[in-house]
Amino acid sequence: MWIMAAYVVCALVMLAGLYSFTDLLYSDRYSMSALAFAIPIIFVSLDRVKLRKWLKIGVVIVLVAGILSCGIGRYVRYGQTDKTKELRMAAQYLEEQGVGEGYATFWNGNVLSELSDGFLEVWCWNDDVSQLTSPDHLLAWLQDMDHETEKPGKGVGKVFILLSQNEYEECYFKDTLDHLEGYDGIEGYKLYIFENYYDMCEKVFGDGKSAS
Repeated sequence: MWIMAAYVVCALVMLAGLYSFTDLLYSDRYSMSALAFAIPIIFVSLDRVKLRKWLKIGVVIVLVAGILSCGIGRYVRYGQTDKTKELRMAAQYLEEQGVGEGYATFWNGNVLSELSDGFLEVWCWNDDVSQLTSPDHLLAWLQDMDHETEKPGKGVGKVFILLSQNEYEECYFKDTLDHLEGYDGIEGYKLYIFENYYDMCEKVFGDGKSAS
């Protein structure tokens, strides 16, 4: 048991150091792997410690009450949080405009497809768009292989680009986007619609055809 106890202590100390001396954002899920071992350690320790039975039962009740209250609080808090509100608005707007294909970074692209029940087909870029010099530089992971050869809108239909505000600020083609009129009705996101793939290439990437 002492090995598990040492692991839990070392893991918590390491996490405390990371949170204190780096810019790592706090997320309680990072400590789950350590705290999962803490529960059996506590119960085994209680069994070995010489305490009156009612004291041990009291400690267990307090621990169980704490776990339940934290779990219920987390459930209620997450139930009131709508993390996809803005992307749902984007999906709805694109459906209203009849634009079903376009570009977004990986995490946003997959969420858009889900929220639109598959109406939106998204060609996914890597989340780091700071060096993206061509729309054809796609993320080769968890997307349709046909995206490597086919263009959104078959090259003639309308095409969209969706970027979060942070992605917009860091993207390689920000200067060209600054001169374009986009849809700003979605908080935290920039949405642009183009007549077709080649119109997008010309206006955003400075070329009337694929730059790949």
